[in-house]
Amino acid sequence: MFRKISTRMAFAYGAIIVLTIFIIDAVLIFSYQERQLSKNIKSQVEYGNFIADIAKEHLSDVGTLNSTLQGYTKNVEGRVLIMDKKGYVLADKYAEYFGKTLKNSVIDRAIKDKSSQAGYARQDDHHIMLVAVPIKDSRGLLGLVLLSADMDSIIKDISELKIQVISISLLACIAAVILAWKLGCKITKPLEILTSASESIRGGKLDIQVDIKENDEIGELADAFNRMSQEIYKTDISRRRFLSDVSHELNTPLTAIKTLVESLIDGDDDIYVYKEYLNDINCEIDRLSTLVKSLLTSTKLDQSEIFKENVCIYDEAQFLSRLFGPRLMQRKMILKNNCDKRLMISADVSMLRELLTNLIDNSIKYGRESGKIEISAGSIDGKKLLKIKDDGIGIPDKDLPYIFDFLYRVDKSRGRGIEGSGFGLFIVKKIAERHGWDILVKSHVEGGTEFTIMIGD
Repeated sequence: MFRKISTRMAFAYGAIIVLTIFIIDAVLIFSYQERQLSKNIKSQVEYGNFIADIAKEHLSDVGTLNSTLQGYTKNVEGRVLIMDKKGYVLADKYAEYFGKTLKNSVIDRAIKDKSSQAGYARQDDHHIMLVAVPIKDSRGLLGLVLLSADMDSIIKDISELKIQVISISLLACIAAVILAWKLGCKITKPLEILTSASESIRGGKLDIQVDIKENDEIGELADAFNRMSQEIYKTDISRRRFLSDVSHELNTPLTAIKTLVESLIDGDDDIYVYKEYLNDINCEIDRLSTLVKSLLTSTKLDQSEIFKENVCIYDEAQFLSRLFGPRLMQRKMILKNNCDKRLMISADVSMLRELLTNLIDNSIKYGRESGKIEISAGSIDGKKLLKIKDDGIGIPDKDLPYIFDFLYRVDKSRGRGIEGSGFGLFIVKKIAERHGWDILVKSHVEGGTEFTIMIGD
């Protein structure tokens, strides 16, 4: 029963509201009762003082005292007694206790403290209030005026108020619990939708979106869920495409190798043909090796930790310039190092070299014969920038948005038949992302290409 959040919310909020109402009811009833009793006691004390002022003039004359008491109290409800300071009754409105000595806690306190005292008692199923008022003069305590008043009407009023307050509070509690339950249902409904959507994702429906329009934390949670669902869907599509592309890329050289081997097995050609076939097989094996090596590099980038250290870009560019020296000479190209010699960045050295190697390799591969490649690095407005620019054949506009995608190649559209794996720029992008860098590219067909890496330490 209490597994559902709506039920627990209804119970919790209901309990809080009931407890709050109970406290308010108790305070309200208690304060009303105290106010009514205090008001009644005050009026009785005032009346007792009035009788005491009259009685102290006639305490020595019992007859006059009784007649005077009868005259002043004939229209007053309740009993009025006048007694001496020992509790002996000198006068009684109803003459029932005349000549008797009375003792109770109220009388004892009034005699002891010489002040007005009040108390309550039950007589014949009636609630009685007793008020003892001292009769005093300069000599001290002379006696007491004892008033007893029926409290049934006040008790009845208090009881009726209790019933009304409790009835209203009970209805309010029921309404509060119902509203709390409905509020809980309203709050948990989006959660149920999100739970159902999560189950759908677990079942394989990855492109699911929830329609929850709330301007609160639940709305933010729904937006985060939708974004997560989109990312999972994109990741799944990328994974499927990755498997498809890799399978295709692996299958192509394997098919070529198998065909060549079968030709060698079935053929009876001379040694030169065999050598030619074996050379082709060797090329396909190299292609296959390069592909597997690129796959391992990509996987390593995802799994390996980054060990950053301060690196001088100028020194790295010089190192790669010497490394690519033979290829540059073969194509009669120049690699210019325009990096600021004092510029230091925080980067993983091996990953940085992998990034620069791929970009320089692309620039050599797609650059012009006798062309030039420029590497520059510096600080502009507090931001560190690294640029690799060539004057090669460029990249068509329609291909620019996709050049960093896995296994994407634009060789055919570039018209030179240059063999590429489609891994280089994918790895460049991944390295930049692992470092938290942004990478931009500007290119024009036959106008060269420029990669800009915005480095943040």
